[in-house]
Amino acid sequence: MGYPAKLLNTKALLAKLEATYGTAVSVTATADGQLLALGDRTAAIVTPNWVYDGAVGPAPGNLGMLKRVPAVGRSATITVPMRAKGAAATYAATVLPNIHTMLKICGMDSTLNSGTYTYTPTPDSITYSSATMEAYARGQKWTSRGVIGSFSIDAPNAGAIPLWTFDCRGILDTAVADSAVVAPTYPTLTTAEPTATGITLSIGSFVAPVVKSFSFRMNRSIENPRTDMTAADIHQGFVPAGYEPEFRVTVDSTALTYPNSTAGFDPYKARLNGEAFAIALTVGGTALNRWKLNMAQAQVAEFTENGEGPVATTELVFRPYNSSPIVQTDCFTVVFD
Repeated sequence: MGYPAKLLNTKALLAKLEATYGTAVSVTATADGQLLALGDRTAAIVTPNWVYDGAVGPAPGNLGMLKRVPAVGRSATITVPMRAKGAAATYAATVLPNIHTMLKICGMDSTLNSGTYTYTPTPDSITYSSATMEAYARGQKWTSRGVIGSFSIDAPNAGAIPLWTFDCRGILDTAVADSAVVAPTYPTLTTAEPTATGITLSIGSFVAPVVKSFSFRMNRSIENPRTDMTAADIHQGFVPAGYEPEFRVTVDSTALTYPNSTAGFDPYKARLNGEAFAIALTVGGTALNRWKLNMAQAQVAEFTENGEGPVATTELVFRPYNSSPIVQTDCFTVVFD
């Protein structure tokens, strides 16, 4: 038996922001590499989908099915796991956090101010960002354009590196091609990603909870394909809609103080009264290699009383919201400084 024709051992992803939605741009291994955080070498990066899969239906004269017609409206689901880290140098127009491109296509605007990058949700009146991507896996290259996404953050264990997952949708632009994996140039390879050690979290006045785990979901609506029957391929990309972020954190249960104080937190009354809290999370203790997740106002949507052995714990679920029903995007921010 000969050597296998294709292996699952290595993967690579290139991504570059587009000037016009759905208009592909040229990506290069030297400038556009996105360092994947693989938990499983065999996991798929790209899954193809179609608006119409070509099924015609049952045959009228037998119990079988009619021959399919060609599938049309190709698109791609692209899963991009990464670990966020800073540039380890003063931020500038060309000195960026490693997840800059991915945050942009997830509907986050970036602002550089005094060496700090702040990312805020893109208002509906602003053209949303998209990317052209080349994904290399299983001895093949998948090319997509008009890629948009939504992101999540998971830190289930103390000391682990929080995992950012970018769930993306795009137009599968060309036929899949046999290709060797490229060797991208990744930024700041000598800089270690900050771990969930020595993090800081404040929930209103409660500034020193014992944190067991946390997660964040942007929950941006990206499953909105736009089709055009007059086009050669009917899939014209995806149109993002709203977002409904969620922050979960499990802490040691504390004194039930209300309104909350430095000594404790009362989830019962907070939920009952619909009280809002400012939440600030910082991961990483070194300037230029740390990131922050801030929510200006968030309410307790639910809570669950659990335990870690004999220790009483509480999982708190917060729903951040914008401070105004009109043009406001202060629901949450991501900061690199």
